[in-house]
Amino acid sequence: MNKKILILVLAAAILVIAVFALPGGSPSVNLDDLAAKNPNLVEFVDRVKEVENREPEKDKEIEYYLELGLAWKSLADRTRDKDHYQKALEAYEKGIKASGRKNTVLLNNAGNMAVYLEDYKKAAEYYEESISISPGDAESYIRLANLHQEYLKSSPEAIIGIYDRGIARMLNPDILEQRKRMYLESIGVEE
Repeated sequence: MNKKILILVLAAAILVIAVFALPGGSPSVNLDDLAAKNPNLVEFVDRVKEVENREPEKDKEIEYYLELGLAWKSLADRTRDKDHYQKALEAYEKGIKASGRKNTVLLNNAGNMAVYLEDYKKAAEYYEESISISPGDAESYIRLANLHQEYLKSSPEAIIGIYDRGIARMLNPDILEQRKRMYLESIGVEE
């Protein structure tokens, strides 16, 4: 290979590595370019920009981060761009911090974004944290069981264990009992 070409290739590789090594991890999302190229995304881009341009009010930070996360997720759902899901996750994580790690909606939403980003370990951690805060809420058990079934490909015993843990802790476990029955039927096991 020609020495000049080798030097150019190495310089380009170093430039790419440097861009991704900078804080933020990836090039910033250019919303104006996205909207200009995709008129059907204008309302979603505008929503992200509208929310981002506001400062969260001190007593309404949680609502702000929920709104910002939803705006980014709505855009991500239409573009399937993982950078947009990452922005949604970052918004939810800021909300989690602002809530003192006590808001299950933020924790479950962060878990959902981690699933979209294929970080299943992080998703499981968020769902488990949500369960620890609100052990009587079926939603987190369902999300955790689905994660183990669909993505982690965990054993039936592990998945059944998640349902059983929730059933034992809930005052009205009907929804989890129903989900467990559906799961058992799907794998050909009778109760």
